[in-house]
Amino acid sequence: MLMHRTFWYLETHRHKDVILVAIAADLAVSPAYLTRASVTALDLPLMANLRARRLTEAAIQLAQGQGSVLTAVLDTGYAAPEPFARAFRAELGPTPSEVRTRGSVAELPLTLPKEIDMSQAPRLAPPYVEAMPERRILGPMRRYTMATRGGIPGQWAAYNMDGIQSPGAVPERWYGVCANVGVDGDFDYLCGMEVPHGPVPDAWAALILPAGGWARFCEAGHISNMNSVWGEIFGHWMGREGLIPRDGPVAEFYPLSFNGQTGEGGFEIWMPVA
Repeated sequence: MLMHRTFWYLETHRHKDVILVAIAADLAVSPAYLTRASVTALDLPLMANLRARRLTEAAIQLAQGQGSVLTAVLDTGYAAPEPFARAFRAELGPTPSEVRTRGSVAELPLTLPKEIDMSQAPRLAPPYVEAMPERRILGPMRRYTMATRGGIPGQWAAYNMDGIQSPGAVPERWYGVCANVGVDGDFDYLCGMEVPHGPVPDAWAALILPAGGWARFCEAGHISNMNSVWGEIFGHWMGREGLIPRDGPVAEFYPLSFNGQTGEGGFEIWMPVA
């Protein structure tokens, strides 16, 4: 599966000079998709995880007396001791020399190799995969980081309170669309409805869900299951036969049964697949 391959790639290329575009190309996915998947599975953007893993291994080697600080600088890919020391302290707390003198990494916030626990059976049912037409989604759009994404429910609340309805909207169908993922995991989030034609209201935006194959993952439970659903999609399902990711936005779909006041009624996650 894709995330297993990603974790293996991180560990086997930890000492090499690699960039996100090259990693994504080797894994046959887009950089945006790989960033979103890694943030979901690792709680860190892919390249940030790679840097953290390098600094953790440098700390372990220094504590064990294996090589000098200069050796650690070179092994982690930094050009000079000063930026290495700043990154080391920002990630782990003490200086490299203090860790070497201490001879221990106990109580340091280490970033260890990631493994997916496959002992638990998947909670989600296999997705429905179908060809869908292009959809044009209109609504307010905000940009988030992984640290600020908790503001998304507030975005929905403001949208519902404003009560703006575009003429020609497809009734009783609401979407949350994630698009334009940056290398640090930041992304645009639009909440709204499908509006095939017509102007875009002031302060709103339009995003296109392109025509093609889509995998529909259905969750019958509460909206608070959203993060665990995303984790299972990226960690268990995507990359399997018939679920090869295609570049583009991903969508949350809220049917008429969903109750925005209680969070009950179920929702779907739509993933573009080749």
